[in-house]
Amino acid sequence: MELIKAGARRRIGSGRNTCSWGEPWFPDVNNGYVMTPMHVQLRGTKVHSLVQMNERRCDLDVIQDIFQSRDTRLIKHIPLPLNENTNSWYWILDEKGEFTVKSGYRWLQGEVNDA
Repeated sequence: MELIKAGARRRIGSGRNTCSWGEPWFPDVNNGYVMTPMHVQLRGTKVHSLVQMNERRCDLDVIQDIFQSRDTRLIKHIPLPLNENTNSWYWILDEKGEFTVKSGYRWLQGEVNDA
């Protein structure tokens, strides 16, 4: 279970059902979670509040005001869908986004490079 948790990430569609804090939505092999401490006023904030979906881009002013540099950099590189699809899960340690025993084994052996 810990292995699967280590490589599971949320693919952002609409961002409406993914919490900004507490869910692994960053495309980072080592840590998919927001590292910026959460302000009390932002508790329960969803990812969609950081995105201007009609323009398919992140709201950079908001992101830079809230997040530390590492998180800001990762947010800016998240691909946004052409339409508001639902969010989905994927396995970051495989090119196709699918969990396989082979990719899990490679991760455990330290053979996985940054995705």
